[in-house]
This record gives sequence, C-alpha cells and structure tokens, in this order.
Amino acid sequence: MYQQLLKQKIDLSLRRPFKNETNLKIKRLNELDYIYGGLALDGTDLTRQEAEGMMEGVIPKTASLKECVYIKNYMNVLELIRNSLALKNSLDKRLLLKLHSTLTGSSAGFRKSTPTVVDFKHVPPHHSEVEERINKLFQAAYKTGANEIRSAARIHCGIMEIYPFERYSEAMARMAMNYYLEERGFYPVALGYNRREYIKTVTECLKDKDITIFFWGLERAEFNKQELIRQIVEEGEDEDA
Repeated sequence: MYQQLLKQKIDLSLRRPFKNETNLKIKRLNELDYIYGGLALDGTDLTRQEAEGMMEGVIPKTASLKECVYIKNYMNVLELIRNSLALKNSLDKRLLLKLHSTLTGSSAGFRKSTPTVVDFKHVPPHHSEVEERINKLFQAAYKTGANEIRSAARIHCGIMEIYPFERYSEAMARMAMNYYLEERGFYPVALGYNRREYIKTVTECLKDKDITIFFWGLERAEFNKQELIRQIVEEGEDEDA
C-alpha cells in the first residue's frame, strides 16, 4: 500500500494549485482530524459537528470546561504547526516542548516522575531518560529512504512508550505523528479507532515492542484521507468545468 500512497501523493501534488475554496475545505478537514480525531480517542462524548462548532466559538451545553480549553488551546497549536511547517522545521525536542506548552498553557517541560500508565498497562522509562530517548526517536525518523508512514507510526508509538509528559502524552504522540506526515507531504489523519480500540492497539504494540498493527491502521487511515482529499479536489475542478 505504501507505493499506492506515494503515487496518490504525487498525483495530488500535480493538481496544485487548488482553488481557494478547495484549500479552505482541506484546511478545515485537517484541523478537525487533528482536534476531533484526538478527542474521539480520548473518549469524548462530543460529536464531530459539535467539535467543529466549538472551533468557531459555538459551545454546546454538553461540553466540559476541559474540552473548551483543549479546543481553544489546540487552535493555537495549529497556528504554531502551520508556521513551523512553513519554516520547514523538523520535529525535535524543542519543537515538541513548544507544542506541548501551547496545548497545556504551561511550560512544565518533560515529566519529573515515573508513573504507571494504567490504561496501557505500561511503565515508561525513568524520567532521567526521557530527553535522550526523544532525541534518538526523532533522529531515527529522518533517516533517508525510510518508509515515511512507518516512521510516523514509530514516532507515535515511541512517544507512547517514553510517555514524556505528566499529562497529554497521548495527544502529543498523535500530534507529532500528524506533524511528521504533513512535513513529508502526506495528510494528517484521524485514526478511526474508538477509545477502546485505540487502547487495545497501542497496548499490544507496547507489550510486543512491535508497531506493525498500528502502522497498518495508520496506512489505511492515510489512504482513506487521500481518497477524501481527491474527492474534494475533483468536486472543485468539476465546478469549473
């Protein structure tokens, strides 16, 4: 499937520049996949439509304060992501910390304890190892000739294994994964799992020290996203025909 993804990526790039309306649709879709794709995996009761409304300032009665703050902060994160991608900044320790501080509204840095991550039945490495492991993880992701979807999956699962923050490590794993995908010319994705499926998949990867099943899911999610982007582009082209 990776060769199909590369071909579709090239095909879509050759159809640029897209119409302004098409670009706006893709931008909003990407923003929703970052934000609601994460909320869904965290077990939110919000619908995708409600999350989209909250991104525009329409707050449903069922939304919690935590969800409101999360979405507000994530909109700031997306602006930082856009700017960082425009500057061609690759993932590194400093960018990860900056993204995390923007999401949380604090600059706590990496964790200073070694917790047990109950949901994933995982004990991450000692907090003194976090910085070194993050550096090695990102260095490995940028090796020439790598399967970039697999590298994105490795970034996600690697951050989950390291669990570098006191809170929002899961969100940062998904954010870094999607940032890398965009940096390499792919599209950010909502993984398509529910909370239970996500926990089961990641737990198996951590237990077996094998990212394969997560990689398969990410590969399928990217394929589906490219297909959706293609449909949006073709609809825009048909309107001009």
